[in-house]
Amino acid sequence: MKKLLSILLILSLVFALAACGGAAEQGEQGEQGDPGETALDWPKKTITIICPYSAGGGSDLMSRAVGERLSEILGVSVIVEDMPGGSGGVGMANLAIAKPDGYTLILTAMGATSLTPLMSDVGYGYEEFAPICQVSETPTVITVNASSGITTWEELLAMAKADPKAVTYGSSGTGGAHHVAVASLLLEVENNADLFTHIAYEGGAAAVTALLGNHITATASIPSEPYPYIESGDFNCLLTLATERFSALPDVPCTADLGLKTIGGTWYGFAAPAGTDEAILDFLEETILDIMAEPEMVETFENLACPVVLLGREDFTNKWIDNYNSIGSTLKAIGMM
Repeated sequence: MKKLLSILLILSLVFALAACGGAAEQGEQGEQGDPGETALDWPKKTITIICPYSAGGGSDLMSRAVGERLSEILGVSVIVEDMPGGSGGVGMANLAIAKPDGYTLILTAMGATSLTPLMSDVGYGYEEFAPICQVSETPTVITVNASSGITTWEELLAMAKADPKAVTYGSSGTGGAHHVAVASLLLEVENNADLFTHIAYEGGAAAVTALLGNHITATASIPSEPYPYIESGDFNCLLTLATERFSALPDVPCTADLGLKTIGGTWYGFAAPAGTDEAILDFLEETILDIMAEPEMVETFENLACPVVLLGREDFTNKWIDNYNSIGSTLKAIGMM
């Protein structure tokens, strides 16, 4: 009897130890979790990415590409909500008042973060936002309808000099990055920032549509918006405002080729409302940067003529603030501030 009790006691200890080991192993697996889980029990519902420009433009297409991958990784729906208007100010203002819970993000651009708040009373600066990471950077390009017969920047400039009202150009908004870039260029070449008549649209895609209909002479935009029509021969791209030629448009001269100093363009990056939990911001930074390094995403962005140019949270935040603090002198020089 004593021997039997001893055997039963030993067996019970073995089973108890096995159970503890299984629990420990299960606990370790739980800590590792799925790729889409964080220690914050987030996300649990739909995430919205605000696009502060019109549907069909470069920002919209980039937002949807990244949003689709985020949804696959996180296991929740990620939707893109276009909020055009005010040179990106409408979308940014909506993010500024959103709950900082990780469920509202934005893919924004330099103009909306640095130019718009200095030129308009939009109710935000840079303090209202938590930058996450930069994903792309592109130059400003000047494009015309091929039916105009204009094939060079010099021809467009000569047209405006012959008739100051002859050249109209559209961009994604008054005081936006591309408007400021062209005004700066005209100030350099003719000492007249208003030599071309600027027409503001709610996004680059809308300006491209206007150019297709010959309602304007030219557009100033990121390359991705007119790119399909440049490839098809419907548009002529005249100039890239950069120190070197753009890889997707190697035959198009840049301002440096013409001996000009003006450069222009914009960056694109993700942000959340200020006050968003640091752990969520860190998780989003790492996840989005990983997504942007995937060959398929790099190819997607290249096909949009929006090359992947990455910056992490710290560098992106510094760039955002530096742009905001330094752009005022440029606006004053071209008479916009």
